[in-house]
Amino acid sequence: TAAPADPVAPPPTKSIAVLAFADMSPDKDSEYLSDGIAEEILNALAGVGDLQVAARTSSFYYKDRNESLRDIGKTLGVAHVLEGSVRRQGEKVRITAQLIRVVDGFHRWSDTYDGDLADVFALQERIARAITDELKVVLSGGQQEQLVDVGTDNAEAYGHYLRGRYFWNRRTAANISLAIEQFRAAADADPEFAKAYSGIADCYAILPYYASIRSDQTIAQARIFAARALALDEGLAEAHTSSAFERVTQWDWSGAEQAFRRAIELNPRYATAHFWYARMLAGLGRYDDALERIREAQRIEPLSRVIRDNLTQFHILRNEPAIALVEARRLVELAPDYPSGHALLGRVLLLNGKPDEALIAVDRAIAMETGIRARLARIAARLGNAERARAWAADAERIRRFVAERCWSEKRRSFVGTADGDTLDASLLLLADLGFLAPQDPRFGQTVRAIEGELKRGDFVFRYVERDDFGVPANAFLVCSFWYANALAALGRRDEARALFERLLACRNPHGLLAEHLDPKSGELWGNFVQT
Repeated sequence: TAAPADPVAPPPTKSIAVLAFADMSPDKDSEYLSDGIAEEILNALAGVGDLQVAARTSSFYYKDRNESLRDIGKTLGVAHVLEGSVRRQGEKVRITAQLIRVVDGFHRWSDTYDGDLADVFALQERIARAITDELKVVLSGGQQEQLVDVGTDNAEAYGHYLRGRYFWNRRTAANISLAIEQFRAAADADPEFAKAYSGIADCYAILPYYASIRSDQTIAQARIFAARALALDEGLAEAHTSSAFERVTQWDWSGAEQAFRRAIELNPRYATAHFWYARMLAGLGRYDDALERIREAQRIEPLSRVIRDNLTQFHILRNEPAIALVEARRLVELAPDYPSGHALLGRVLLLNGKPDEALIAVDRAIAMETGIRARLARIAARLGNAERARAWAADAERIRRFVAERCWSEKRRSFVGTADGDTLDASLLLLADLGFLAPQDPRFGQTVRAIEGELKRGDFVFRYVERDDFGVPANAFLVCSFWYANALAALGRRDEARALFERLLACRNPHGLLAEHLDPKSGELWGNFVQT
C-alpha cells in the first residue's frame, strides 16, 4: 500500500485560510489579542458548512514566515487567504483585514474597523460576515443571526480567555500554568462561560506531559472542569475531547471512545479529537482504525509536525517501513528545525536498510541538540566511519569540558544540575552510566553522596526538590531510584544496589506494572503507566 499523495486538485472556490493577524500595537504587547481575533474568526468560518477552512495549526504555521500567498494556498488547498492586523492603544482597537485570491493576488475585499475593546465581539462578527457575503456562502438559520459565537458577552472574561488560548498554544509547563490562570480569571469574570472551563480542562489534561506533577491530581481537575463546561454547553467538542482524554487515563476505553465520537460529531474538523482518538486506538492495538483517524487529523492539519510524527510511527507499528520512510521524509521537509523529526527519519532509514543515510539524519538531529555525542562517536567508529567518529568525539569533548568547568560546585563539592547553578538533579546519577565520569572518579562518589543527602527519601529519589510552577514536588520519579541503584553498583556497592533493586520491583501493582511517580510515604503509585 502506497502512502496517500498530497492533494493537488484545484481548491474549491469557497475555501479560505485565516492567517495569524499581525500585532501592530505601539508596545507590541497585544499578540494574544491579534492571534485570538484571527482564531475566533477562523473558528466561526469553520462552522459554516458551505465553506472549507484551513485549520489553525496549519494556517498559523506561516506566522512570521515570508511565504508567497500562491504557495500558501497550494499547500493548504484553499482559494483565498485572509490577512489582517490589530492595533491596540489603551482601550481603543483597530482591526484591518483583507481577503486575497491566491491564484493572482487579487484583493477581493478589505476594510478597517475601529472601536473599543468592549466592541471586539461586534468587530469580529462584521469581518466574518463580510467574508461570507463576498464568497457567496450560504449560512444556516442560526448563523444568519450570529456567526461569531465567542460564548460570552463579558469583555473582561473574553480578554482573559484570549490570553489563555495564547499561552495554551505555546506548550511548555510554564505557559500551561499561565493559561490556567487566565482561563480561571475568565471563569471568575463570567461563571457561565463554558469555553473558559473547557480551557482549564484542556490544560490539566495535558499538563503531566510537560511538568513534573502528579497526573492523578491534574486528571481529577480535568474531569471536574470538563463536566462543568458540558453542564453549561453540551455542544462543546473541546470539552468532550478533554473528558475522553481523562477517561483514557482511567482505562475506560468504552467511555473514552463514546466521548471522542461525540466530539467529532459536534466538530468534525477538530483535529485534536481525531489525533487523541488515534493515539488511544493505537494503544489498544487497533492500528487500522488508528491510521484512519490520524489520517483525518492530518487532512485537517496538514502542517502539524506532531501529527505527521505520529503518523510515521503508526506505519512503523504496522510494519510498513517503506511508507513510514515517505512520511518521515515529508516530516523533515515540513519541519527542518525539528530535531525529533530527523532522529525519527534516522530510525526509519535503518529499518529500510540504509545505515549511511541514517547516520546523516541523526547527525542533523544531534546538531540541534547537545547530547549523546560520545555514544554517536563510538557508533560511527564501530561502523568504520572515521571522519564522523572524529567529528562527534571532538564535539563530545567540547561539551564535556564545559560541563566539567561550569557544572561543578566547589561549595557543594558535587556536580549540579545547571551551569553555574547550585541545585541538584537526579539525572546526575547518570554521569558514570553515560561515560562522562569513570565510576572511580571521586567527583562521581561525591555527587552521589550529595544526592543521597538531599533528594533521597527512604528508598526513593526525587528528580529535584525545589519549588516549581506547581509547588514543591510531593512524589518521587521511580526511574530516579533505578538510576540510584545503577550508581550504587557502579561505585561497588553491589549488595546495596541489588537489595534496592528488589525493593523497587516489589512496588509493582498486581499487573506487574510500575507508574511514573510514587508517594514515598504510602508507597502508592501515581501517574500513567504508558509514559513509564
